[in-house]
Amino acid sequence: MNKDEHKRKKTNTKNIPIEEIKENENNNYDLVDIDKLADSIDELGLLQPVLVKQRDKYSYELIAGHRRFNAIKKLISENRLPEDYEVLAKKVDEDEDELVTRLKLHETNLQTRSLLKMPEEEKIAIIDDYMDILDKAKKQGVQINGKPVKGKTRDLIAERFGISHYTAQKLIRKAKEQGGEEEGGKN
Repeated sequence: MNKDEHKRKKTNTKNIPIEEIKENENNNYDLVDIDKLADSIDELGLLQPVLVKQRDKYSYELIAGHRRFNAIKKLISENRLPEDYEVLAKKVDEDEDELVTRLKLHETNLQTRSLLKMPEEEKIAIIDDYMDILDKAKKQGVQINGKPVKGKTRDLIAERFGISHYTAQKLIRKAKEQGGEEEGGKN
């Protein structure tokens, strides 16, 4: 085993055929600046692996890296990358709690984007999903980094998204109003 192979095994990264990776339906983040990112990947290569969770022998769900993934697909469609391109991916533990996996999707997006700069509809969808994750994590006793999820939802959202408690409460209220409208429309 060469040095690169050893390092990949240690960090749980591997090259995965692009057709084996499926996008995550829970991704509420807009895919912006794909053309610019594609040009960067074409010029410099993929600098950071995508994050995936294996679902079966030849199927992976994309957890983080949706913009990179779509930029790669664009490069393939433009014949700037081969059709059999393999994406460098870091695998999360298959047994990882689904709520923790969903939190990772948010965490990776929050590192590169400000919630307050997002379109209103996107903000509300993200807050709604985050509230769902927190509610389920509290009820199920899920631990994040060895600690149970506890505290007021408003406080947890304010801290995680780097916003004021007032802004968090306003976004929570809007998400609940929208959720109620959707539920009302379904009946």
